[in-house]
Amino acid sequence: MITNLNQLFVSILDTPVTPKLIQSSHRESGRRVVELFLKDLEQHQAKREQISTLEQMAKHCGMGITSFAKHTRQCVNVSPMEFLKQSRLNHAAKQLREQPGASITEICFSNGFNSSQYFATCFRKRFNMSPREFALKHLR
Repeated sequence: MITNLNQLFVSILDTPVTPKLIQSSHRESGRRVVELFLKDLEQHQAKREQISTLEQMAKHCGMGITSFAKHTRQCVNVSPMEFLKQSRLNHAAKQLREQPGASITEICFSNGFNSSQYFATCFRKRFNMSPREFALKHLR
């Protein structure tokens, strides 16, 4: 009987700890899913073209918008949409370096921007020069 009581007390003491461990584990796995998704998004242009909204990104990771945005901020210190825009701009800059004769407008649209003016504005904010200046600088 004493043994049974001891087992009961031990199980009662273990009960509050277990949910915290599960929640912590779940939180870490959610963050890992977001890390892998963001890495994949950064490396694959096709993925950047397919995904254009926060809802799509969260759904792809199997989570709600709020938790996805929270995990994204923890991983990359910017919002999910800002990360997507930066990723697109980085790829556009790479294309401008590697394809000197390419049309800036074509690069703009191929990287998911709907307006060449918006692209130029974002590019200037990110790289402190226009796309044309960037292309000319890396032509030499």
